Amino acid sequence: MTNGSIPERAPGVSAADDFSADWFADYLRKRAGQPVQVTEFAKFTRGTSRQTWFATWRDGDGKTHEVVLRADHPAGAGDPTSLDQEYAVYERLGRTDIPHARTLWFENDAAAAPRPFYLRERVAGAWQVPGYTRQDEVGAGARLAAAQEHMRALARVHDADWQAAGFGDLLGAPAGLDDAVGHYVRLQLGRLAQFGGEPQPLLCEVAEFLLGNAPEAARISLCKGTNGLGEEVFRRGRIVAMSDWEEVLVGDPASDLAMVQGFAEPIVRGGETVWDLERALEFYNAHARVPVSLGNLRFYQLARMFGRMVMFAYTTTVVQRSPRATVRQSWTATEVQHWVRRALAGALGIGEGVDPAIFEELNMTVDMEAG
Repeated sequence: MTNGSIPERAPGVSAADDFSADWFADYLRKRAGQPVQVTEFAKFTRGTSRQTWFATWRDGDGKTHEVVLRADHPAGAGDPTSLDQEYAVYERLGRTDIPHARTLWFENDAAAAPRPFYLRERVAGAWQVPGYTRQDEVGAGARLAAAQEHMRALARVHDADWQAAGFGDLLGAPAGLDDAVGHYVRLQLGRLAQFGGEPQPLLCEVAEFLLGNAPEAARISLCKGTNGLGEEVFRRGRIVAMSDWEEVLVGDPASDLAMVQGFAEPIVRGGETVWDLERALEFYNAHARVPVSLGNLRFYQLARMFGRMVMFAYTTTVVQRSPRATVRQSWTATEVQHWVRRALAGALGIGEGVDPAIFEELNMTVDMEAG
């Protein structure tokens, strides 16, 4: 399967056929060569990039297995990275101490499944943080603890030996500290050129600005890409698995801190602000081997929005080419893309811009494939 390609449907499989408990039981029986009993096969209702199912089965020896099945949407993935890359990322995470779900296998036999998929172990936990939404001191405490745990986890990601784990071979890497922004921009423009779509003059303007004002990275590290509430698996207050690696790259860790959904907003306790973006950065810097500057973080807020716009432009091509595109993909290709365009234009001083709160209202960064 190539990057951004439309997966082929298996011979004899109609458009109405898809992953199901019956199909999964039959697939496992053929693969294991023994009877199996599927006791759960539940589709996760959220997810822009790809589809997720939670499955449980018992093998012939009575052993119970809990797994997560990941596949592209019938119309195609919601972002221009491939499913096999996602699988390879999880496989390489196994060479680090980053908490993650262990991969099992990748299936791309067109005769075996409606479309390619892979399985990984299901990690016990949930993306929800108990008490997070409460508007009282208990809620403030829950948000603060979760945000601090997330900063510790990001520091762990950035401290990992990405070269030894093979991420450079898989993803590419900047040529040096002064090439982090250039590498990121080339990566995004390369994707844009690969999948095509309508002309994007605004993105060319943003790319020129980014390249002309690029700061040097404090270090080059593995960067998760999509971060925050809804992306990680929590259990008893700790992150036990980091999920949603579609936007992973090797680059400036400031790019991760620039987009931390739900874990960098102000928290007030006893009338005093105890957490916000700058305090989150201070906490991160106390746990990471190499500190990140606020200037780099601010710069990457624009750079990451540029990358998001490339992703949404890709989603637009998915909607255009397939009648099976989801409502969420269509929404991303229209309303969300519209607001990101306006924000980018405003940042360059060639448009009105938008109130940053609009993105919280749109919930534009939530993919939530945790599990």
